Order: sequence, then C-alpha cells, then structure tokens
Amino acid sequence: MSQWYVVRDNQPVGPLGKLEILHGVQTGEFNRSTLVCRVGASEWSPLGDDELLRAPSAPPPPPRGGPRQSGASQPWDVVGTARNHRFMLMCLVGMLGSLLGIAFMVGMRSESASLFSIPYWICAITAVVFACLTLSAMRVHVALIVVSAILLLAPCIGLITVLVISQVVQQRLRSAGLKVGFFGVSSDALKSRGYGGRF
Repeated sequence: MSQWYVVRDNQPVGPLGKLEILHGVQTGEFNRSTLVCRVGASEWSPLGDDELLRAPSAPPPPPRGGPRQSGASQPWDVVGTARNHRFMLMCLVGMLGSLLGIAFMVGMRSESASLFSIPYWICAITAVVFACLTLSAMRVHVALIVVSAILLLAPCIGLITVLVISQVVQQRLRSAGLKVGFFGVSSDALKSRGYGGRF
C-alpha cells in the first residue's frame, strides 16, 4: 500500500496513507497545490498532479462475516488518542501510588489504611473514563470498549488492563510516527509531527 509525505506548514509530515490524505482534502487541510512525495521517490509534486487524486479508488471489499462498519473507514483521531492516553497514564500512577500507600499503612498496622482506598477508586474510575475516550478516539468497536471498562473496575485486573490498553495505544501512536514517552506523547511531539489542535 502506497504512502506519501505531505508538506504541512512548510514541514514534511508522514508517511500518510491514501485515506488520511483524502480525509485531509475533504476537511480542507490539504488542497490540489499541497506538495506530496511518494515514499521511496525523490521528487515533490502538487497533490493535484499526483495519481492519488487522479485515479478513482474503488472502495475496499467488506470484511468477511458481515457488512462493513460505518466507523471503520474513518481515520482515527491521533490528537484525541494521545491526549486521553496521557491522562489515562496519570491515573495509572495515581492508582499505583494509592496501592503503595495502602500496603505501607497495612505494614505499619495502621487503622487509616482504608483512607488510601478512596484515592485509588477515584483514580480507577477516572482511568476507566479516559481509557474509554482513548479507545473511542482510536475507533475501537464499542463492545471492546465496554469489556475494557468492566475489566478496569476489577482491582488487580484493572491495573493489568490499563497496561495492556496502554501498550496497544503506544503501538498505534508510534505507527503515526510519534515518540511515546513515560507519560505518553507530549504536545511538542504532536506539533513537531504536524498535528495541530489543543492538547
């Protein structure tokens, strides 16, 4: 499958797939004079001169086992995914800190160990919200989002679920060419790759 680099704000961005570029044309982000270069090629040309806009594209065949889902053809929201993933990771740190506080208080045989369960559940419920928003921004099927939310509310399984979701999200963000750090993708990394919007 062909991919292209696209000039956005005088900076090359990409590589981007055909659907991402066509979506950019539909939203007005790109136009016929936007410069593009196919991966592996050495020359830049206007998007209007490239075969990308000249060749009519047939829609991909529907997957086996049923009709194509309406959200499957839509590109995923990179900025929304990165933002919500970052907040989800912050909630994970809060959950771990609360569990350490509980373990410390239990080790000290303190009566106030149960006080640390309140911040744990606040962070856990917030993590559920941001995990659902992250998966929704990635255009994940609703059934998987519901199962993930249920698993996130189970005390030890919830931590493992957050880590698994985080690994999947990190792989998707890296596939978009973004550098993922300890707390996800920074707003500077998004801006340097040409993704605008509030972070």
